[in-house]
Amino acid sequence: MNAEGAGRAPLADLPVDRTYIGRAVPREGRGWRVQLERRTNPDGPETEVVAVGECATLERLEERAWELVRSITDDPDVRVITAPRIDDELMMRVVGAWRAMADAKRAEADAAR
Repeated sequence: MNAEGAGRAPLADLPVDRTYIGRAVPREGRGWRVQLERRTNPDGPETEVVAVGECATLERLEERAWELVRSITDDPDVRVITAPRIDDELMMRVVGAWRAMADAKRAEADAAR
């Protein structure tokens, strides 16, 4: 990051009235609760939840966030940013799964050779 952008909020350059954030929160059991949020302060991270939905997998998060946005507005100039909101324990499980998949792919490549 250059000196000009140092200390600024990560979303500071996006228009508050046209930017939505789709946050995936793990549900009890399986799937994700999708919270569509909109920033309330152009200079800070404060947000408000404007719609809620669900999706089965993170692969569908962006699609589901757009569906929620389209249920609120037909403005063609909106932006949507998506990200899962997970705690450290779940992140460690995800990292472990990624490592296991990488190990399996390496083993498969070795076996093929």
